[in-house]
Amino acid sequence: MSHVNWERFWSPLGEGAMLEGGYLIDPEKKAINRHLRSTSTLQSSGALVLLGEAGIGKTTEIHRFFYEKSEIINLGEYGSDGELRRELERTTDALNRDQ
Repeated sequence: MSHVNWERFWSPLGEGAMLEGGYLIDPEKKAINRHLRSTSTLQSSGALVLLGEAGIGKTTEIHRFFYEKSEIINLGEYGSDGELRRELERTTDALNRDQ
């Protein structure tokens, strides 16, 4: 499968985005969708969680922008939020030791 190198924008949880003719209105060109962030602007985030439908490019973007400092966690592997919390704490501790 080929990869299209377009700018992707991400929305905070619970916020939508304005579309025009089925396409996203680019927040960098118009004063609309200002709450959206491009992947490149998220690089300075201490922690980032990308949630969404399968196949929309979450893993691709993580590898493209954050590969050396990322930990990809498949939420389907955890049976409870407690298990996930313990894994996140373990991962965070390991990343902090490496810095």
